[in-house]
Amino acid sequence: MPATDIQPAHEEEALGKAYDARLMRRLLQYLRPYRWKVVLGVAILLVTAGLELLGPYFTKVALDRAIPEGDMELLGLLGLLYLGALVFTFALSYGQQIITTWLGQRIMFDLRRQIFGHLQRQSLRYFDRNPVGRLMTRVTNDVEVLNQLFSSGIVTVFGDVFTLVFIVGVMLWMDWKLALVAFAVMPFVILVAFLFRAKVRAAYRDIRVRLARINAFLQERITGVSVVQIFGQEEETSEKFEAINRDHLEAHLRSITYYALFFPAIEILRLRPEEDADIPLPRYMSEHAAGMDICAAVSEPLPVDRGRIALIPTGLAVALPAGTEAQVRPRSGLAIKRGIGLINAPGTIDSDYRGEVRVPLINHDRSPQTIGHGERIAQMVVARVARIHWSPAERLPETARGSGGFGSTGR
Repeated sequence: MPATDIQPAHEEEALGKAYDARLMRRLLQYLRPYRWKVVLGVAILLVTAGLELLGPYFTKVALDRAIPEGDMELLGLLGLLYLGALVFTFALSYGQQIITTWLGQRIMFDLRRQIFGHLQRQSLRYFDRNPVGRLMTRVTNDVEVLNQLFSSGIVTVFGDVFTLVFIVGVMLWMDWKLALVAFAVMPFVILVAFLFRAKVRAAYRDIRVRLARINAFLQERITGVSVVQIFGQEEETSEKFEAINRDHLEAHLRSITYYALFFPAIEILRLRPEEDADIPLPRYMSEHAAGMDICAAVSEPLPVDRGRIALIPTGLAVALPAGTEAQVRPRSGLAIKRGIGLINAPGTIDSDYRGEVRVPLINHDRSPQTIGHGERIAQMVVARVARIHWSPAERLPETARGSGGFGSTGR
């Protein structure tokens, strides 16, 4: 009669004892016959990683220069370059996918052939100690997991690492202070990742162990179904299968729980610092000043050619109290010294507006001017507003001035 209980074999009890570095070295040996294909895949990923950074950079140039200056020629060129980068990235990604899939299939073929050859050399005693279902799980399911590792894991990890290095380098090059602020959450991300790694690795190993038990149980019961029926063990066998299957389900649900906790935790840690955190809030520059100076939140010096208009971001969104409004007016010092004025002066900001305050400047000077990061570009005055109601009248009260001198003081 088949065994009525399935205990984990020694190899299953030792699953958690494998040393990662030693195990990875054993797996990487299967890449050695195809090392040039791996090198080609990594090289393609390096180029792809660089191309993926061009899109955000082109977008930045378009928003900071082409659109504010109304330079349609530059905007069209950026669009074509962006499209070219996307097409080239598509072609490289297609080639990389072909190479990595081919690698995974070849390594899976080699690994299965090696495992099958190893099983062929085992003694009959080995097959008495290990259920056939468990051995079939090792040859099929576990090898398929390794196929996913080689086809979408190792080479992709290299690409992701290089992409991350490129992104970090660009961030440090553009603004190292802001980059350091963004990196402040990395220790917490690493801590969460290590905790998730330990938990989910144990969960996946439990899944594999329980899947092997299911296959072993089914193989023994199906091949020995006549014995089960002779001894009337159908109900007991069904109960034991239900228990093993429930263990497998619980292991899966546990892994899903870890994923459900991990990704929200990462989202919580992805607190993006404000890009313009170093730009001061509007402030009064003297004791009796009525207007508060507001500053330019440009990531790099923005040139403004003669006679051109530039819409300058301030990184400022306001929520004014009801019954008040803000007016943006030009800075006299900027106009006198550099010939830069404000287009719609004063521009008004109502209390229900929640968008970013942008200042339209025009260069009246004879030479190009440059707006720098954090430069004071305008003043903001906040005052209460009085709402009135209109009513028709047949005549107006008389005054000394009357209707004379419209557009002047009447003199």
